Amino acid sequence: AQRVVLAVQRAHVSGDAPPRREAAARAEAFLAAHDDAPAEVVRAAAQAHYDAAKSAGDASHLERSIELGELLIERAATRAEEAEGRHFVGISLPLDRRRRRRTELRRALELMEREDAEDPDRVRLLGRVLGSLAEELSRGDAEERREARRLFKRRLELLESTGVGDPKGLAMTHGGLGRLAFFDSPRETARAQVHFEKDLAISEAIGDLDGQVQMHSLLGACALDQDAVDEALDHYRRSWTLASTPVGRLFAGAGLIRCHAIRANGDDLGRVAEDLVHVLEEHEIKANDEAVRVLTTALETTQVEEPAASLRALATRLGLDW
Repeated sequence: AQRVVLAVQRAHVSGDAPPRREAAARAEAFLAAHDDAPAEVVRAAAQAHYDAAKSAGDASHLERSIELGELLIERAATRAEEAEGRHFVGISLPLDRRRRRRTELRRALELMEREDAEDPDRVRLLGRVLGSLAEELSRGDAEERREARRLFKRRLELLESTGVGDPKGLAMTHGGLGRLAFFDSPRETARAQVHFEKDLAISEAIGDLDGQVQMHSLLGACALDQDAVDEALDHYRRSWTLASTPVGRLFAGAGLIRCHAIRANGDDLGRVAEDLVHVLEEHEIKANDEAVRVLTTALETTQVEEPAASLRALATRLGLDW
């Protein structure tokens, strides 16, 4: 059981897609062989499936994460175990199930606020719940985004004041605060950049590839917002090189398209477009996926006098009339 849990933890921190899929398969094999698997393994399996879904964009992993979260709730012997289950259900439900997602996450928070604030494992779980609810509210209106900022700051203070070892949680909290600042109105690019740089530094220190991919793309966006095209291009190239998931590729590719169009790098623009067409052909990515929307917007705002055939093919794939 401990080997399964450790494998899931290593894959979770790495952010790399293949180890996450392998960890999910390993956890499932253990559950299949042990009907009375301990809660820590059920919890690890739910985490493994959620991580695999985030890396591969496979909805079946999210469905399994929900099932395991519900199993944790059913078997819960403590408030923390019930909170863990509700947390997995809340973060694994489809984004359009907003009311249910928030209900589960708020219930998880209520449960954890009644737990021992001195126990490191419970502090980390409380931090995860705070971060997940904050991320969920970040997609809402202005008032919800203000609450999201308060929750992210509360998690930051919790981790710093208790000194529990949760570097990935700390990185994600800085990433969340950075996104709120960058996508705020008016945009706070300088503040966002500070948080993204802190997230990147931690992600590099712990070997979190997914975190590095995300932060390089976001720092590229900050640089573009400040008209620092060369700096943006460097960040997007790093993100593109590190990305092992289709979503990571799409975000980085969208940035590269914008940079190459500004610099009039026609050949580079064509090669990136060709690679992106392959990504869209090889993976089932929904049209309303955030990465697809970002890529579509990048292409809609790109002005090229004589677009390469691959760029036209990408536009057609995205439903754009060029």
